[in-house]
Amino acid sequence: MENIDFLELSDVMQIHINQIANYGGANDIRDANLLESAIEQPRASYDGSYLHTFPLLPQPLPAQKNVVSLAYCARPFFDAANGFRGCIAGLYEILRRQGLLEGNWCLDEHESLSPGRLEEMDREYRTYPHLNDDDFVESRREEWLR
Repeated sequence: MENIDFLELSDVMQIHINQIANYGGANDIRDANLLESAIEQPRASYDGSYLHTFPLLPQPLPAQKNVVSLAYCARPFFDAANGFRGCIAGLYEILRRQGLLEGNWCLDEHESLSPGRLEEMDREYRTYPHLNDDDFVESRREEWLR
């Protein structure tokens, strides 16, 4: 098996502290056991192979830095800077870009992209092109939309 630098609880807690400092929110952890389980899940293996891989992405993401990159580039899509208030619209925007939805509007008129998010999304698409699944979706879109 590859030598992968997995995230430890201390790494995740430091990320949490930094996010709270930058964006606000509560310092407490709602379910410490669930957090520990999530941190340990990528280490699961059987017969010398890791169980959790990234088959939809063009390249594997085995290193901690790539997983952190994935979490970092997802920020504008989930509207982290706006307390996640526009995350549904952000996810709809991904689906719109992939041709699966006509727009990113939501039933709740207050659920929308915050100012500057489209530009942030464009920047993340350019910076991390290997982290999207657009080719996978495009190859199956017609079948899915029948």
